[in-house]
Amino acid sequence: MDAQVQVQYNIGNTLIIPNDIRTFGKSFLSDNMQAAATSVPVDNTSDFSSNQLILMSVIGAENAEFIKVNSVSSAVLLDTTATLFTHNRGEVVQAIEYDQFVVEKSTTMNGSYTVLNTYFVQATQQYTQVYDNVGLQSNWYRVKLKNSVTGDVSGYTTPVSSGAFDPESVGATFNAIKQEFGISDADPIITTDFLLGALNSARNAVRDMMPGFKQSWLERFETPIQLIGGRNYSILPEDYDMKYNNGKLLSVRYPRINGLSPYPLTYIDKRQWNSTAYSLKYSYTVGTATTAKITYTGATGLFTGDTITGQASQTQATVTSDDGAGNLVLGLIPGTGTGSFTPTELIVGSPSTHTATVVTYSAPSTTLTVDNIGDFQPAGGTIFISGNTLLDTQIQEVTYTGIDLQTNTFTGCTGFIRDTIPGTQLFAFPTFSSATYYTCWFDDPTSKGWIVFNRPIPQVMHGRNIYIDYYAHMYPITNINDVLQEPFANAYNFYIKYAIKYRRDNSTDIQKDPDYIRFEQMIKNWIDNHYIGQGPTIITR
Repeated sequence: MDAQVQVQYNIGNTLIIPNDIRTFGKSFLSDNMQAAATSVPVDNTSDFSSNQLILMSVIGAENAEFIKVNSVSSAVLLDTTATLFTHNRGEVVQAIEYDQFVVEKSTTMNGSYTVLNTYFVQATQQYTQVYDNVGLQSNWYRVKLKNSVTGDVSGYTTPVSSGAFDPESVGATFNAIKQEFGISDADPIITTDFLLGALNSARNAVRDMMPGFKQSWLERFETPIQLIGGRNYSILPEDYDMKYNNGKLLSVRYPRINGLSPYPLTYIDKRQWNSTAYSLKYSYTVGTATTAKITYTGATGLFTGDTITGQASQTQATVTSDDGAGNLVLGLIPGTGTGSFTPTELIVGSPSTHTATVVTYSAPSTTLTVDNIGDFQPAGGTIFISGNTLLDTQIQEVTYTGIDLQTNTFTGCTGFIRDTIPGTQLFAFPTFSSATYYTCWFDDPTSKGWIVFNRPIPQVMHGRNIYIDYYAHMYPITNINDVLQEPFANAYNFYIKYAIKYRRDNSTDIQKDPDYIRFEQMIKNWIDNHYIGQGPTIITR
């Protein structure tokens, strides 16, 4: 194994192992696959054999995974263990040698090594992280690859240890302070956890001293957020600092789209929102609605994307997905046949001409329950249902014939093209267009901050980006290998020194301690000369 392993010492050791997986054969998916599929359709199976490991997609992709070939069913089909993720036509399928790391540990570089554990390669990441919670800075590690099916292993990596800290890192700072105070690494009171706690207390104290200041080291500019069609909101990044308002959101804008010049959206506060977005009438689902589903047998091929026709019922449907294991998800085509499929009925796909026999048929939902139905027409109409993920590429237009005011339920529903989960946004008579205004608020059910637009996102914008500038939240430091970004980080050293003295003697007076006084003076000097590279703008009303 040639990959260079990195070891970071913190509270224990963290091994960062590159997922450098060598391949020796490949093909490409010839059709879409759903999760839990056990048949892999490929262009050519000549590079594959039974009891072989294969990598679906590529290392680092969000749906990358390892599965085993049970048998080669045909020149274009592999029988495998079940997949965890969905996969799309055209994705690469690669034969690989290994899918595990064996990590061994020693107290010296050339000493006797014992197995720490065996870990599966984290295929959805570029690196696999392994934690040794009791690892010491002096420990050494070596790694080899292993095939979980055959047991074959590779050679070892060169032994590695954590080595020295980055001179600017938190760990280097702690070591310097401990040397100054004569504190050993085995001190039972002044531990790494204690020093991290003191550091984070100092950082929180600075944050509290300057609550209205923008922190330049926390700026996040030109951050893209992908839009989901049919919603009038996007979720703010997880690290956005103020999820309740726009206090740390500087700008929201569209990029250049279809030849139009980019332009910023205008922020308005919640007091103005009702007069700007008064036409928005929407609700959220609290129940689940499902599409029609078929299980089948005797198929001569996969159906995804076909229109299928029942030979006895003459019912037609669009196949929205097929897991390759005898299960179809359907979007019924209104006005065709009896509106249902009969068990044992033959179905034929167009244009593929694939055929199968229906085993069971599950009818689509005809009702949909929401949290409040008061804005919708009681005599029937159309509801526009947003997507929930980027895979939901189409806004659903579902018709209904009536409403139940007591249960907040639409009745007589037709037109579901995918399963609808609780929390999905839906609109009555919306105007889909590019938004011009936005506000911010906190969504209690999801505990996330939202950018809320004055118009729902149109279909043409689904998957496109808006760009935001914002300031991120200052999270506690938990890893002593981190390098602090604050330009005044040296001031924290004096707070930590005070904390050590107080830990040893709780009668230490904070107002008289020279190290704490120095800490306060350094922060005050920085605040008095605060500069973030942006000129102030005075807004009058």
